[in-house]
Amino acid sequence: MVAPSSSKKKQRKPVRIIQGVLMLLMVLVMITVLDGSKEEIENANTGGSNTLISMGHWNWEPLVQKQSGQGWTMWNATAPLITEYTRYSTCRWTTFKATNGQTAQMCVHYGDAVSRAIINRGRWADCDVLTQQFQDTHPDKKHKVFMDVGANIGACVLQMLFTTDSPVIAFEPEPMNLFCLTNTILRLEPRYRDRFLLFPFALSDEEGSTQIQAQVGDMGNAFLGDVKAGQKDKENESEEEKYKRSVQVPVESLDNVITAVSEEGLSEDIALMKLHAQGHECKVLDGMPKLLPHIKAIHTEIYKTSLVLQGCSADDYMKKIGKCRI
Repeated sequence: MVAPSSSKKKQRKPVRIIQGVLMLLMVLVMITVLDGSKEEIENANTGGSNTLISMGHWNWEPLVQKQSGQGWTMWNATAPLITEYTRYSTCRWTTFKATNGQTAQMCVHYGDAVSRAIINRGRWADCDVLTQQFQDTHPDKKHKVFMDVGANIGACVLQMLFTTDSPVIAFEPEPMNLFCLTNTILRLEPRYRDRFLLFPFALSDEEGSTQIQAQVGDMGNAFLGDVKAGQKDKENESEEEKYKRSVQVPVESLDNVITAVSEEGLSEDIALMKLHAQGHECKVLDGMPKLLPHIKAIHTEIYKTSLVLQGCSADDYMKKIGKCRI
């Protein structure tokens, strides 16, 4: 089954792909063209030490097997993530409104596409479908996990925290997005904060670090590695004007962090993964061979040009993603 896309971002053309699956498989198919610059700045500080015991009443220990790694530590939910790159940043506060009417104050960017949509409409419409997709994967209504890979500033995180009673695990590497996301979460009531875990790194197929580059005016278009080398913008816009400075961020494989075999029976727990990695999706899947068969559904985007620049293709990605069937 293919989930309809509500995205209207520039230079992204929807493409429908149909693939038979045993369980519900949600795929958003889109295309983008990349361009941009690279300039090194200091690595992000990931927020200090943390223990799972401090994360409310949820028992996370059967799921999380690694709380820190090379250049990162799981967020401890006591203070916003502030780095050398974001030390002068400030929040633009607006009201987020989930599809069930629940509201919260949300920290958003200035001059950013997703942020403007939330300011104008109360939420990011692409997240609306996730609640129904999540519920369709587990009719028994148990507390199963929603996983957000590429959480951006947290629009889909808030949608799922407010419209389900399930735990949410998020992954986001971009320091400015992390600044907004963590400020927002800290203003939530404990009943929501206690169901949320944040890992401030990029998922890939190995442990290490890489560059991330975010497009000016669209912080959701943040690309890993030197993927834009040799590309030219249609309007000959300089790379320095189109993309923000690159930042060194940690990367980690999902199988190193989340375990597929636990006392709680994780094979029944991951109901839905949202996977938006701007062309890095194949490497994300390559880093989770143990966990992938235990995920019931994946809601994703495909950027054909980005995948090619990352050494993959849309066809290869669809073959890899099909392994999530159970």
